[in-house]
Parts: sequence; C-alpha cells; structure tokens
Amino acid sequence: LAAKDQPLPKAKRPTLHINGLPQAGVVPTMQAVQWLVAAGVPMADIELAESEDAAVSAWQRLGGPVALKIESPAITHKTEAGGVRLNLSGEAAVRQAYRDIIQSARKYDPQAMLAGVTVQPMASGDIELVIGVKRDPTFGMMVMLGIGGILVEVLRDVVWRQAPFGVDEARRMLDELRMRAVFDGVRGRPPVDKQVLAVLLSSVSHLAEAMKERLLELDLNPVLMGEKGAVAVDCVMVLMGQRHSAVV
Repeated sequence: LAAKDQPLPKAKRPTLHINGLPQAGVVPTMQAVQWLVAAGVPMADIELAESEDAAVSAWQRLGGPVALKIESPAITHKTEAGGVRLNLSGEAAVRQAYRDIIQSARKYDPQAMLAGVTVQPMASGDIELVIGVKRDPTFGMMVMLGIGGILVEVLRDVVWRQAPFGVDEARRMLDELRMRAVFDGVRGRPPVDKQVLAVLLSSVSHLAEAMKERLLELDLNPVLMGEKGAVAVDCVMVLMGQRHSAVV
C-alpha cells in the first residue's frame, strides 16, 4: 500500500493535542507552526510581536531583512488587507511597518481581533510551490501539490493524493506535474532535492490523517525549494467544529 511505503520515522509521528481551541476557525499561526514542525514539516523562523517594541526585538534576534504580516484569525488574505510589509531593515522601518499594518488591518475589518504581527526573516528559493490539504466528503483528507505559489490558480499544475501516503507515493506526485522539469534545474539553476520534497509531502499527509477529526483545510503557500532543501513560509490551518484529540 502507498501509505505503508517508507514509513516516516517515529520522531515525525508526535502526539498532537488539539483540545482547548475554538470549536471552529483559523488556528493561530504560532500554534499551527508548532504542530507542523512537530510533524516534520520545515517551517521558516517566525516570531509573534504584539507591539512595536516586540517587533523591533524580533527583527534584532532574527537578523537581516524581515517580513511583517498581520496576525488575525479574521484576516487570512493578508496582502489584500494591506497586512504585509517585506524587506524591512532598521528599527525605524520596522516600527513604521508595524503601525501601517495595524492601521490597514483595522480599516480592512474594523471588527477583527488583531493579535499583532508575525516577524520572519526574508526567505528565497528557486521554485515556489503550494501544498494544501482539503477535506473531501467522499475521499476524506486529500493532499495537493502545485507549482507556482501565488500563481498556482493561473498555472493550474496540481496533483492530488488521498492521505496518508509514504515517500515513494510522494515522489510519484512530483513526476505527475507538467512542469516537473523545473526540479532538475533550468536556466543554469541547480537541481533541487526531490527526496526532501517527497518527505515533506508525506509528513503533511500523515499530519492530515492525524488531525482528520478536526482539520478542515491547510494551506502552505509558498513552499520555497532550493538547492539546500525546502521551507514553508506561510501557513493557514482551519479547524472544524468538533472536539477530539489527534495522534499521529
């Protein structure tokens, strides 16, 4: 069976306790990142800042240019809300960005609960991907891989698999993409480590299976692929209105 091939190590099968959250809705980013990392999904460094001072401190700890993004369960389309600022360096720039983001978010949705902003170092990669999980009424938890990041809806180069599945099945997903040649290097760029991406996909599928009692959807976008591996930059996790615990 595909789900049995090359099973993930025990270290990537943690116990996830998801009681105590709201009955339904968007999971706070820091909690979602914690679960993803525990499940073996590489995530970009991230800190939550609830004030200007905290944002500056996070920038100082993370080093280099950073991105600030609004943190609110009511605002999932952060760019549309004016809630994203990129390539920030220097205390003054970080402080101004924090103020601008909060102001824009309040204008976008005056009723939204604002938890502050997330602070992340700027990330880069040769290939932008999107990995998602959707709940299908017939097939259950389905995992999607697509090329394009924010352009995924334009390129429409996506493949789906029922969760859970192993690394070998994940490799087959890569081979089914129309633009799979980009993994082998184009225009002088080095090839990417497809095995790393396959392990990431399999890890997401096992997390989806573990959280199937409550997980409604998960969006990792973008996932940046480069010569040194893969990292998910942004995530949105949405739960359904049930109360269960999940075990991977």
